[in-house]
Amino acid sequence: MRDKPQADDLLKIAESTFIQEILPYIPADRKYTALMIANAMRIATRQFDKNKIDETAEIAALTKLLGYLDVSDDPDTLLTLNKQFAAAIRAGAFAPGTAGHSKARQHLLSCVQNRLAEVNPKALNGGNNDR
Repeated sequence: MRDKPQADDLLKIAESTFIQEILPYIPADRKYTALMIANAMRIATRQFDKNKIDETAEIAALTKLLGYLDVSDDPDTLLTLNKQFAAAIRAGAFAPGTAGHSKARQHLLSCVQNRLAEVNPKALNGGNNDR
C-alpha cells in the first residue's frame, strides 16, 4: 500500500494549483494551450478514479459474456478478453437474433458511456457536470 498522497491525489493538487496560481499569469495567446493541459489533467484524474472500479467490472462482464468461469491473473487480462470479444463479434457470435446479442449490445453501450464519462462527462448529463 502506498502512503498518501497517491498519484491521483497529486494530479488533483497539481491541476488545482495550475488553474488557481499559474493560469492567471499565462499570456492570452497561450491560454488555449494552458486550458488543454488543465483538461488533460482532469481526464487523467477521472481515469484514475474510474479505472480502479471499471476494469474489474469490465473483466467480469466480458468473462460472463464469453462464458468463461475463471480468468488468469495475467496483467493483460482485459486486453485479451477484449480481443476475444472482438473476434467473437466478427465471427457472428453476437449477431442480431442470437442469444447474446442484447447482452453484448448493453456491454458495448456501457463501455462507450464509461469512456465518455472520462473524456467528456458533460455530454452524458446535458452539460451539468464539471468533473
